Amino acid sequence: MTHQGVPLRHLEAMEPFAVGQGRPTDMGCDEVGRCLGAEVTAVRDLPAPPSTSYALRRLLVEFADGRTLDVFLKEFDVSPHAPHVALQRGARERYVYEKVLAGRHLGTPELYGVVWDDRGGWHWLLLEFVEGHKLRRHPIVDRVAAAAWLARLHASISGHEADLARPGLLLRYDDEYFRDTAERALRAVGSRFNALRRRLEVAVAGYDDHIEKICSAEPTVVHGSYRPKNVLVDTRRTPQRICPIDWELAAIGPPLHDLAFLADGCDRPEVELLCESYVAQAATCGLVISGTGEIPLQLERLRLHKALRSLARSAEWAYPEEIVTKIVAKAETIRRGLD
Repeated sequence: MTHQGVPLRHLEAMEPFAVGQGRPTDMGCDEVGRCLGAEVTAVRDLPAPPSTSYALRRLLVEFADGRTLDVFLKEFDVSPHAPHVALQRGARERYVYEKVLAGRHLGTPELYGVVWDDRGGWHWLLLEFVEGHKLRRHPIVDRVAAAAWLARLHASISGHEADLARPGLLLRYDDEYFRDTAERALRAVGSRFNALRRRLEVAVAGYDDHIEKICSAEPTVVHGSYRPKNVLVDTRRTPQRICPIDWELAAIGPPLHDLAFLADGCDRPEVELLCESYVAQAATCGLVISGTGEIPLQLERLRLHKALRSLARSAEWAYPEEIVTKIVAKAETIRRGLD
């Protein structure tokens, strides 16, 4: 069993804060205490946000000296994913928190502790519980701030990408991955809706040329699913804290991958604001972005990939025909804009 916890000296530096009354939980104080590296006298459940992928718990941890800690526990053993998939994703997120984000002061949740017990079937991450709302399209200022956050991430790891590209943990978003995603999209759609497959075949004709352009930039660490639901905004701080969560699909890939996911659904003026924010923050951080005039076109190529990625899982997730039709139409629209 692996226990890794936040040092006691770190806990001593934390200010106590008031939280709502929790209810007793069956999780042992000794187990949590070993994980956090301090004596725990009580552990109580607090209301946790809903989840469709893993068991999530919000815990009020009470220490022997009277201090408390609001902890977000992510349990990878309880998931609709196949067990090996869930644990692989959990191991990837653990690696990101321990090796990629640690010490970079990017505003992501603090990793308080890890329990990784293959024999006992306990695979937990104990994270800081961050108060905040999910990223929304309006006000656009939130998305603009999230675009700037991506530039800070890329600047902070610039020159260390090869060291962080851990084979078997981080995914690899390369030309093979993009090509495979398109092929899986065609198979998934064709397995249920032949007419839609024919339309999709037209939309991805010559897609290899766009893949080559997507992969022309030097790869970096990407979140993999930088969508509004995976970005928290804590407005209690000034400036507001941008806090990306759920790193199970983190990868080494094109630097604009996450910006494309962030920009999806925005109109052209909003996309321009996001691009300007990313480039300006990169410059502030000393990161040179080449070919800035090509960024909007690259985002469109990656938005096409995002549509194909959704279609690739449409059969497995039993998307209804109306949803598949909508995504195919979106792919067609994006492709027409690329021609």
